[in-house]
Amino acid sequence: MPIEDFFFGGHIFFEKRSAFDPFRGLPMKGFLFKGGMDLTQSDIGRIIELQKRGLGYKRIAAETNLPVNSVKTYCRRHPIDSVAGNCEYCQSPLVRLPHTKEKRFCSDNCRNEWWKAHPEAINRKKQYPHTCRFCGREFYTSRESSGFCSRKCFADFRRKEGRA
Repeated sequence: MPIEDFFFGGHIFFEKRSAFDPFRGLPMKGFLFKGGMDLTQSDIGRIIELQKRGLGYKRIAAETNLPVNSVKTYCRRHPIDSVAGNCEYCQSPLVRLPHTKEKRFCSDNCRNEWWKAHPEAINRKKQYPHTCRFCGREFYTSRESSGFCSRKCFADFRRKEGRA
C-alpha cells in the first residue's frame, strides 16, 4: 500500500482491518489526537501532571478536553516513572517502573549493607542442636539428623573408622 494512503495533509489515518467492512482499506476519519492535530506541549504537561496525581484516563480527558483514546495512547507510549518510597539503607528515593516488582533498596551495595547490619531480620529455618560424632563439638543446623560439624570431620571419621 503506498505511503500516500496513510498520510493526507499532514495527518495520520488508521486503516480499517475488519474482514466484513465494505470500506476496508480506505482511510477513516479517526486521528491520533484531537481534531487531527498533535498534542501541544501544554496538553502533554497537563497530562503528565494529572497522571502523577493518580488520575485515570477518563478524568484526565475530562479535565483537559481531549479524547479519552488520545490520552490513553499518550500515557501508554510515555509511561512515567513513579517514586515508590525510599531506600531502606540510604533513604534515597526509589524509582519504580510500571509493572515491576516493589523495590526496597536502590542498589545491590545498599541491600548487602542493610542485611549485614540487620542479621536478626533474616527469616531462617528452625535450628537443631547436634554434637559432632568425630570432634565432639556442639553445632546447630536446619537438619534434624546431622552427625558431623563439617566435611573435614566427616572425612576424618571415615578414615579413622577404616583403620580400625
